[in-house]
Amino acid sequence: MHRLDLGEIQDAELGAEGRELPDRLHIGATGVRIADVRAEEVAHSRASFRPRGEDRRQGSNMHTRDGREITTAIMVPMLKMFIHCSALFFVCLSRAGSQTLTACGTQTVNYRAAPREIEKKIQPTRSVAIAVVPTSGKRVASPQGTRWFVEVDPDYLSVKEPWKTTLYIGSAGDDKTVLLATFTDHGNTFSAHWINEKLLFVQVWWGRIASSDLILDVSQGKYIYNEFANYGELVEPCRE
Repeated sequence: MHRLDLGEIQDAELGAEGRELPDRLHIGATGVRIADVRAEEVAHSRASFRPRGEDRRQGSNMHTRDGREITTAIMVPMLKMFIHCSALFFVCLSRAGSQTLTACGTQTVNYRAAPREIEKKIQPTRSVAIAVVPTSGKRVASPQGTRWFVEVDPDYLSVKEPWKTTLYIGSAGDDKTVLLATFTDHGNTFSAHWINEKLLFVQVWWGRIASSDLILDVSQGKYIYNEFANYGELVEPCRE
């Protein structure tokens, strides 16, 4: 067995061993086999050659004790790559093993203030002429019929993105202006429904586990409630 110390090559912490097969190196910490790396062996011109320590630190080749020369121009970068990958792998295993699972049935939806990048996708409301409301849109009336809104959805079957949904909100006694609310670059789920004659609940999904829940006071044209909801706990493994 021939042992090659990577510390003499690139100050690495792990080593490599050349075992019975002369064209293979086994890489790994003690007792942990990570990978096999093949290298080219070239017999030295002097069979009795014994390299000194400083010789092994110079040039692109290293030698075994019986004088054979191993080309390392390609091997050393490969060894470094395996070392880095194995270190990352063991760190991930350590973190996964120490993670505490939430008890099943106790998962919650976490609410917080919307991140800045999400806030930018919720456009401030503004008044526009009622003439811009699509005539083909369906009017959704409030419980008592004093207000209505028309929802204009994107074509979810189209590859054109970002998706945008627009709400036109009008009053039964106003035939000149409507309130315009726009939501850009969202996921494929959007919903709006009346709470009462002045409050409209809107839910905008940004992905599979995150949404914005909003309540719009249509009489003031302001969002009186706006929070970012994270449903991540509901899709993670839980502890029985």
